[in-house]
Amino acid sequence: LWVSRRGTADTAASGLEAVARLKPDAVLLDVRLPDGSGLDLCELLTREEDAPAVLLVSSDGAADWALAKARGARGYVAKVDLWKIDLGEIWG
Repeated sequence: LWVSRRGTADTAASGLEAVARLKPDAVLLDVRLPDGSGLDLCELLTREEDAPAVLLVSSDGAADWALAKARGARGYVAKVDLWKIDLGEIWG
C-alpha cells in the first residue's frame, strides 16, 4: 500500500491509520493485503467527500473493474501493467 505524501503501509490496518494521519490526495492499494481485502479498505477510504483517489492493483487479476469501481476506486490495473498507466488521469 502506497500513500502519497511519502507514506507507506503493509497492512489494511496500518494503511487506514496512515491515510487518517497523512490525509493524502492519492493511494495506490493492493487488492490483497495480509490482514484483509484491499477492496474493503478502498470502500472505507473513499466514503468521505474529500477522500483520496484510490488506484487498486492486483498481481493476479483477483478483482474486476466493475467491483473496484463499486468500492470507490478511480482505477484498477494488474501490477504488470502499472507502468502503462497515466497516473495523472486517475488522480485527476
